[in-house]
Formats: sequence, C-alpha cells, structure tokens
Amino acid sequence: MRSRTVALAARDSLDARVVVIGDDCVAPLLRDRGLRFTLTGTEDEAAEAALDANPDIVFFDALALDGAIFHRLRTGRTAVGLSPVFTHLRDLDLAFHRTRELSHELQAVDRAGRLRAGLEYAVVRPGCEPIASDAFDRAVSAERLSLAISMGGGDAGNLTLESLRAVAEVERPLLIWCLLGEGYGHCYNQLAAVAASARHEIVLAKTSDSMWRILSQCALAVLAGGTVTYEAARAGLPAINLFPIAEHRFLARELIELGAARECAPDRLAALVAELERDRDRLRAMRERCASLLDGQGAERIVRETIAHHQSRTRAAAHAAA
Repeated sequence: MRSRTVALAARDSLDARVVVIGDDCVAPLLRDRGLRFTLTGTEDEAAEAALDANPDIVFFDALALDGAIFHRLRTGRTAVGLSPVFTHLRDLDLAFHRTRELSHELQAVDRAGRLRAGLEYAVVRPGCEPIASDAFDRAVSAERLSLAISMGGGDAGNLTLESLRAVAEVERPLLIWCLLGEGYGHCYNQLAAVAASARHEIVLAKTSDSMWRILSQCALAVLAGGTVTYEAARAGLPAINLFPIAEHRFLARELIELGAARECAPDRLAALVAELERDRDRLRAMRERCASLLDGQGAERIVRETIAHHQSRTRAAAHAAA
C-alpha cells in the first residue's frame, strides 16, 4: 500500500512503474488505477523486470533483498528507500522515514546526510481522511464500543488471532471489526471459532481499499505499529500498537510520546482495552492529540524531494564529467 501510494503520487511527474515480488493477491491492489505494474515470484525476476524499464530512479520498499541484486539495480541510478528496516539502508542515495525516532541503522544514514525523517514524510493512502467529529462522537459514545483489529496485509505471525483472543476476554460488550489483509493466509476457522464463542459482536472482514470506510466508524484500533498507525493519526483514530518485533518500537514511539497512540504487550491488551472502554474521555483526549500531526501529503513530498535530489546528482555528475 505504501509503494502504491507513492507510485500514484508520482504519476504526474515521473514515468512510474511498479515491480512486485508477491502472489496474485497483490494484483487487485494495483489493477485499474492507471499504474503500470509487473507481478513477479522471485527477486531475480523482479530485478529483470525493473532493469527492462531502464529506470533513472529506483525506489526500494522491502525488508530485505539479495546484495548482488540490490547492487545491480542501484548501479548508475538514484537509489531511494521507503522502508525504515531495509537491509541496505546505508547504501541508498536517499532514504525517507516517517518519524524522527531513528534506529541505529537510520542514525548512520542520517549522519551521512542521506535521510529525510519526520511526520511530514508519513505515507497515507488517499482513502484515509480525517474522521468527522460527529462520527467519532457517535462511535465513542455508543453503549457498545466499536473496536477494529488490523495487522496489515500478510500478518506472518498471526497477531490477528492473538489479538482477537485477547480482546474477546474483555467483560463489557464490544463491537469488534477483525480486518484481514489481502495476504492473510492463516486459518479463518480459528478466527470464526473465537467469534462464535465470544460475548461480543465480532465481524470478520477481508479489506483493502474499503478499510478506512470501516475504521472511520470505530472509536479505537489495535494495530501492529506500521503504516496504518500513522494513517490512524491522520484520521484521528486512537490506536493501541503491538510490536511483534521489539526492536521496531521506534517506528511509533513519536506518536506514543505525543499521546496520539498507545503501545501494549499482547498479554496486557485486554486490560488496556477494558480501561479505555470504561474511560471514554481518554479516547477523546488521544484523538485531540492526533489533530494536525499529519497533513496527508507525505507521498507527494517524497516524490518532489526525490526528483530534486536526482536532478542535483545528475547536474553534479555532468559537471564532474565536463
């Protein structure tokens, strides 16, 4: 979703093409949006597809990539990073990061002058808009609090099931939207079994573009500390963040310190949800702290600054050659 949002923002100023390593579940996210895309099954196939386009700029948005393939793709081109946990961060010409909280690797990139970091670079999909005040007031004042669980497109560790089981233990009745990403491949029957035995109303839904139509009706979200956490801040939706990888807490620490979000260990989730359900004013306060943190223009800002950086490098190279 982050890659797609940046590619959409680039359409007017760049000949943007998207190369994806993934299966067919990704295609609906890219089809019929005016984007040229290629779906590949391996890193080698992705490299060949990207090189066939003979790009001037390559955006990398991945966790890891084979070193030889990475260097093939970046040689002679401007290499730009969108992922804050990419294995080749130090070898990029420019990296973007959605918060001023930095990992050890990002600190090294920053010292080299190749990092642009801050809330202004948070990528927010076009369908995520601020939730209207009256809509949030209805959600937060309802007798049965509406809560959403969303753990991203794939959720490799099945944090969705763990979170649903935890929230199902809350005493007071809830309306729980359990949102499954397009790549969710775990056993649906296990989720259904929790829903069938719980005292709460639980809706299991597979979503992508319609996700924010559902989230905009909720008063609280349980998230995994990724891009949707920043979308929640943009929308003004209070969020509890779980971090399956402890080292990734820095990804949402700024929002948590600003009071716009919370973090929680999975075994404390039920207790925290129960506390917030009893004290709705805390949810209202979290929403207020979200106000004006993000302007929703992160993708456009990334594209503009990438083009300026690339042009600067090109001029410098031409001057050196002359």
